Amino acid sequence: MKANKLVFALLLTLALFSIYTQQVEGLKLKQAVKKIKNVAKTVKSLVNSDKEMEIVNRRLKTICPRDIEWAGFFSQDVYHNKISQVPIVKCSSLPNAKDYKVVKFHRSSQTSFKIYYNALTRTVVISFRGVEPKNVKNWADSFNFKLTDFNGNGKVHRGFLQHYKKLKETLVAALKKVFSSENQVDTVMFTGHSKGAAVTSIAALDFVSSKYVDYKNAKIKLITFGQPRTGDAKFVSTINAAIPEFARVVDFYKSKKNKVRYDLVALVPPRAMKFSHAGVDIRIKCQKKNRVKCHEIKQYNKSIQML
Repeated sequence: MKANKLVFALLLTLALFSIYTQQVEGLKLKQAVKKIKNVAKTVKSLVNSDKEMEIVNRRLKTICPRDIEWAGFFSQDVYHNKISQVPIVKCSSLPNAKDYKVVKFHRSSQTSFKIYYNALTRTVVISFRGVEPKNVKNWADSFNFKLTDFNGNGKVHRGFLQHYKKLKETLVAALKKVFSSENQVDTVMFTGHSKGAAVTSIAALDFVSSKYVDYKNAKIKLITFGQPRTGDAKFVSTINAAIPEFARVVDFYKSKKNKVRYDLVALVPPRAMKFSHAGVDIRIKCQKKNRVKCHEIKQYNKSIQML
């Protein structure tokens, strides 16, 4: 079984890399999707052998959709050059997006993030962007699966850690400025999609464990979408203890044969390579019946609207 998982992960990696490499050269999206489907058919589905993906998590009932909805909005907004307007709100206390001020926007070809501040709710949001489809090197770095020590907090995906290290200095300086000003902060939310979800989890744990800013009694929240497995068992236990309010949102749908299918990115790297998932597993029904489409952040937000 472990061998099957490893083969699946390697083939999926090669398929994704091939797709996005060729996409830069003009390969149409339909052709790309067809390519990955053909590869998937050659290997037994990892989902069917993964017991943790069998049952839809019920803990969502105890969580107000507001936090997840906001996190989804910010995880999508970081892909754009300006702040958008939130499409739909479900909790009456949810303020309009215009109440959030972008206090820092760091953009690079590999990793981008935005920091927002809302004076009304005294909330700081740090959102990390996922992979840009046309950036081949960006994808290649994401496939650097080697586990690397992370400040004694366990081991994490080497590629994701490298991305975080490249922006850490800028992030720390920006957050120190936010917390050293007259801003009052009651809540700090870290969020992100895809690769950005993995990087934001590393950033959140570093924020809490290193204490490079005095966040006092502010509540720390971590909400991710389509997050790949990021670290080993020690990393998982460390981050779960440090950040209890950690929700990991995963899209799913049922196939024509009534089999549960999940966002593919959430299934890699495989556990056979000693990677594990952290956080509370929140599963939401995707409005599409396509694994590639269900990974898109816009599809996650459409799924959230149906809660």
